[in-house]
Amino acid sequence: MSGQSLTLCRQFYLNGEFHRYANGYYKITPKEVIGKEIVPLLGDGARKWQVTEVRSMLAEHVFIKPDQANPVGFLPLQNGLMELNTGELTELTPEKIFTYKLKHASNENAECRLWQQTLDEILPDKAIQRLIQQFFGYIINPTLKFQKCLLLHGEEATEKALFWTWLRALVGPENTSTLQLTDLSARFRPAELCGKLLNLAAET
Repeated sequence: MSGQSLTLCRQFYLNGEFHRYANGYYKITPKEVIGKEIVPLLGDGARKWQVTEVRSMLAEHVFIKPDQANPVGFLPLQNGLMELNTGELTELTPEKIFTYKLKHASNENAECRLWQQTLDEILPDKAIQRLIQQFFGYIINPTLKFQKCLLLHGEEATEKALFWTWLRALVGPENTSTLQLTDLSARFRPAELCGKLLNLAAET
């Protein structure tokens, strides 16, 4: 599928889902929505099988490969697309294919005093602090080819849930799933991880 045709229709089919461009990135569009849009084109006598067939043909026409989405080295933010190596911001456009966008804006003058103060209180070890910050960075960049898992182990009331809150706020609830570890061996459940930046699981 060419970049020109993608710009014209502003949608594509990836990992079994239609995605449509809105507000700087491509959001999943339910197949039922696509079906309702197809019905008027087929006329009053449209049959269910016809809608299904047209939808399948559309999926083939706008299909893209996973490596065509979320290009390496960039981070989509509220105020533009950041190049991670330089920090430079450019405009988000339909030609730049991203399936997510963080609800935060880049601000090079921002200070994280409360973040650092809290880390110093609950994790005074600077090496552990750097590890936590590194993990947060991995989470917001899905193109990194690392299998990322962080296990938080400790007694009650040791602020483990605080890290959950931070991570969820960072990536946004729309980019978060909550499968338990046991769910990963269940049929079809791992499919719920598709398109998510983060999975939070509480195990006791």
